[in-house]
Amino acid sequence: MKKFARILAVVMAVLMVSLCFVACGNKLSGTYSAEEMGIKTSYTFDGDKVTMEALGMSVEGTYEIKDDKIIITAEVLGVESTEEYDFEKGKDFIKVDGIKYEKE
Repeated sequence: MKKFARILAVVMAVLMVSLCFVACGNKLSGTYSAEEMGIKTSYTFDGDKVTMEALGMSVEGTYEIKDDKIIITAEVLGVESTEEYDFEKGKDFIKVDGIKYEKE
């Protein structure tokens, strides 16, 4: 019985660690910015939250990364919107819908 309890404890520990890695998922942190046509835009990530800034305005929302897509949900002018963009992550940059944002 002790051997069974020990094996069960090891299996449970491995399962818990695996679930922690799955729960963490693919998250970003920090601020990434780009300048296109003289307009600076940025994304600031913290946990599952994102703040998007451009033209002196900011919008807060949440994000999720699935495969090569980033899905952003935000409320703009009282209307909640969910948008999906092509996504790529490099060492010190991300690409959202083809635009390269450098990490600050």
